Amino acid sequence: MFWPGAPSGVASAPACGTWRRTLFRPRRRCGTTVRWPAGAGPVWPPRTGSGSWPAGRESRAHSSNWWEPIERPGGPAMAERGAVLAAVWRTGRQGGLPALRTAWWTVRSVRSVRRQLRVGNLEQVCLSGPPSDADGQHRVLLSALGRCRANCLERALVRQRWYGAQRIPRTIVIGVTAPGAGFAAHAWLDGDDDRESATMVELLRRPVPSSWLRSGG
Repeated sequence: MFWPGAPSGVASAPACGTWRRTLFRPRRRCGTTVRWPAGAGPVWPPRTGSGSWPAGRESRAHSSNWWEPIERPGGPAMAERGAVLAAVWRTGRQGGLPALRTAWWTVRSVRSVRRQLRVGNLEQVCLSGPPSDADGQHRVLLSALGRCRANCLERALVRQRWYGAQRIPRTIVIGVTAPGAGFAAHAWLDGDDDRESATMVELLRRPVPSSWLRSGG
């Protein structure tokens, strides 16, 4: 039950038909998400002809349009995150703990790179090292990068960190298309067999940080 004078907000309708609400903050359980107007305090769930509403709210309270689903920000992102975690779990079941740890490190590294590039530049990116048993898990690394939908720069940075933990220096190369061909940019590791890089004009290079070559974890 909602009390009169409750603030506006959102609540969720469980599929099982039971309703739960904390004293100060409604929590999402399952089912449909709905919004209630400010100052409204109906008996929950609202039904036609029932509910205690302030004056002037009766028509809206008894309207079938009142109980309408609303979109929660990040809904598709949450679904995508669940798919990524499920793929990481399957990787662990197939390849054992080394594969699981490598996949999980890759997912975390991609998210870290995205956060850092939003607020900083390429030279400021700092990543923790991969697990000590990740040396032979390059295919797992590439698979996890694909699951995370990492772009070319994110992939290059995470792979550069992975190689650095094995004392293998790999330089990131960033190139752009030639003038007149339409602007496009691409990042790759020097030495990769990357067909797209053949059409690019090299713009800058980012050597592996020395700290990445000294620490493996």
